Amino acid sequence: MTNKLPHDHGKHTEKILALIPSEAKFIEAANLFKQLNAST
Repeated sequence: MTNKLPHDHGKHTEKILALIPSEAKFIEAANLFKQLNAST
């Protein structure tokens, strides 16, 4: 637990990038993750 930044969703992001190589879709997903992190 040395990382200060939460890289919890890093693997999920990689999967999304692999499934959807579209930058627009990735940005949407990134915003969604931000909302989820804010809610938690």
